[in-house]
Amino acid sequence: MFRKRGVSQVVRPVCLLAGVLLAAQASHAQMEVAVQAGWSTFRGGKLGETTVLAYPQPVLLDVRLSDGFRAGAAITINQWEYLAHEVGYSYQRTHLKYTVSPKNPPLEITNREVAGEGLGVHTLCYNFVAHAARQLSRVRPFATAGLGGATIRHDRKFVANVGGGLKIRLSDRYGIRLDVRDYVIQKLRDIQITPEPGWQHNLAYSAGFSLFL
Repeated sequence: MFRKRGVSQVVRPVCLLAGVLLAAQASHAQMEVAVQAGWSTFRGGKLGETTVLAYPQPVLLDVRLSDGFRAGAAITINQWEYLAHEVGYSYQRTHLKYTVSPKNPPLEITNREVAGEGLGVHTLCYNFVAHAARQLSRVRPFATAGLGGATIRHDRKFVANVGGGLKIRLSDRYGIRLDVRDYVIQKLRDIQITPEPGWQHNLAYSAGFSLFL
């Protein structure tokens, strides 16, 4: 069952990206297909708390998500000279991270942080992109904002993101792309902890190659 869910979480965004690509070809708009990889870091406090039984007293632990590797792909449709639509999918690897809470009384514990279960984060977003230079410029800075969703374990979350970056054209067909994004995501609740409501910032830094079609 887990394997089927994992496959479907990848197949659906791939099918959507393929559909966007076909629609863009039909509209004769200039397109970019980018493949990227990088690093993501979670900010915005803990997910919640949990208690473990230990001698001579129970220990309260704070639960957070760890930083992790991120990879993905995006299709950009340059519908206008400076403005564009973009659909992007990314996969991020993270872990539950348990740390001894400062709420505990003084404890003689050597290892105060433990990595827990590994989690995959699947994110799919639509973004509107504003460029600071024309389509065929060698260097093209851009700003972007968008909405979408993320799946962590079996928990689906709403996502908003803002960011920017730089596109560098190496030739008529190939280029390099640098991105920084801040994904604002609802906190994970599908784990056995006392949850802390709210939102988290997932800062993503990535670099990759672009193909111009």
